[in-house]
Amino acid sequence: MASLIGEYDCKVDAKGRFMFPIDLRKQLEAVFEKGFVINRNLHQKCLVLYPMNEWEKLNKKLSKLNRLIKANDVFVRRFTGGATDVQADQSGRLLLPKALGDYADIKADLKVLGSNNVIELWDKKLYEDFLNQDVDIEQLAQDVLLQACIDYLNIQPNGVYVDLTFGGGGHSSHILKSLGEKGKLFAFDQDEDAQKNALKDPRFTLIPHNFRYLKNYLRVYGITKVNGILGDLGVSSHQFDDADRGFSLRFDAELDMRMNKKSELSAKTVLNAYTEEQLSKLFREYADLNQAYKLSKLIVKARAEKEIVTTSDLKTAIAPCIPRFEENKYLARVFQALRMEVNQEVEALKECLTQCVDVLDTNGRLVIISYHSIEDRLSKNIMRSGNVEGVEHKDLIYGRGTKVFKLLTSKPVVPGEEEIKINTRARSAKLRAAEKI
Repeated sequence: MASLIGEYDCKVDAKGRFMFPIDLRKQLEAVFEKGFVINRNLHQKCLVLYPMNEWEKLNKKLSKLNRLIKANDVFVRRFTGGATDVQADQSGRLLLPKALGDYADIKADLKVLGSNNVIELWDKKLYEDFLNQDVDIEQLAQDVLLQACIDYLNIQPNGVYVDLTFGGGGHSSHILKSLGEKGKLFAFDQDEDAQKNALKDPRFTLIPHNFRYLKNYLRVYGITKVNGILGDLGVSSHQFDDADRGFSLRFDAELDMRMNKKSELSAKTVLNAYTEEQLSKLFREYADLNQAYKLSKLIVKARAEKEIVTTSDLKTAIAPCIPRFEENKYLARVFQALRMEVNQEVEALKECLTQCVDVLDTNGRLVIISYHSIEDRLSKNIMRSGNVEGVEHKDLIYGRGTKVFKLLTSKPVVPGEEEIKINTRARSAKLRAAEKI
């Protein structure tokens, strides 16, 4: 079936029926006779009409979700709860179930939209209001695994929570929505650009420092125990999209990559001052490159002739190393390794996770989204053994292992296909969650 397109104005009669647009019916061809499933849109106040074959495809995907994971179970229940089969009558009219019509606040004037492989049904006035609202597309793209984060945090209205990586404020905004008047949220971010996004809410405090100082700065505000900690370890969209920051290989900019602009160490410094051995180690450990030594040799050779300053300088220097047809993938790993070194991300994460054990109250939740195998391993270790080394401490008398956390995710939760389509940066995200015993 081809992608469905077009906008159509329809009327809903006194019995809740509307005439299906002829143009859309032609686009659906033989599929139209098989009927539809009508359901709520969980993100907007409208309904979605699925051709039966599309609903069957979707059901196969839903059946593969592990329903023992709370976030998956909640999603499936919410998504399928109101779904209803509908069939066009001989005149080509479809009946809107009253409960679904009330959900979308659909009155007499209906807007019918072709939207890829489904059809959206809107109240005409609500659709016009929706089109006229301001939408921050960048913010929508960076809130990875948002609903899963909120579900696993199990937010208590009067609790105290920490967002380790404030960024654009997407996760913090949603935590605040679940907090009561006495609840508190503290967020960390050393990036000056992120600090401009500080939320204006009396329950919110932005701490403009690295999360490796978690314990100390919480004490400044009189906080010794919290009910939940969330950390999204990815780089914010605005950092990738700002050419001057030097995070992205899309721009020919100076190689900076500092989260904290006051820091002295930049990517340019690393490339021009580190020894060949130091470079090999960081590319091997942070980029998982088998030929890290060859890459390092090329960098050292190139900088002997000319300082490596910009993205294009680096690309030119290491060109013989870049696999054919995999330029972007290879360069992304090189840039990732440099960024992790410049910002000392691994050491900072080790310190932070260790402090999380002390700061979390009994039954407090720890939720971490990682994008690199090292980050994921450290998160897994802290949740399974209570330390970043992954060493299980045993009871001296009985020799039994002492548990610090109860795992809420036996395996990491990953984004679905639809989320990855919207935000390609989410494709390597892994979420782990645990509860303090």
